[in-house]
Amino acid sequence: MDSHPTVSAIVPVRNEEATIAAAVESLAAQPEIGEIFAVNDQSSDGTAGVLEKLSSRFGKLRVLQTTELPAGWVGKNYAVSLGAAQASGDWLLFTSQVYPECSDDDCNLKHLEEAAQSQSFASR
Repeated sequence: MDSHPTVSAIVPVRNEEATIAAAVESLAAQPEIGEIFAVNDQSSDGTAGVLEKLSSRFGKLRVLQTTELPAGWVGKNYAVSLGAAQASGDWLLFTSQVYPECSDDDCNLKHLEEAAQSQSFASR
């Protein structure tokens, strides 16, 4: 029995032509991640072309495309559901580039704190 669980990374993307390559390269470099699903959510920039090139470089990358949304769905939720349905890993890692201008965790934390202070998040 293999003691190491497999991880499937699911990355919903929309209009991330300038930033998606770095995200995929980072995920592909992590040996724990056995497969990466980049779900292109109807991008109108060059994201699809970048993903196509990346899929030829990284065998663990699978590119999925969304089309029309089913009734009652919103884009990002639908995109991650498509990736999850295809994933075969023991664990699912859902990730996206929330703040691509950030190069460290402190920068991301700063943005999250600002959003919380401005009540950009819904409370329970």
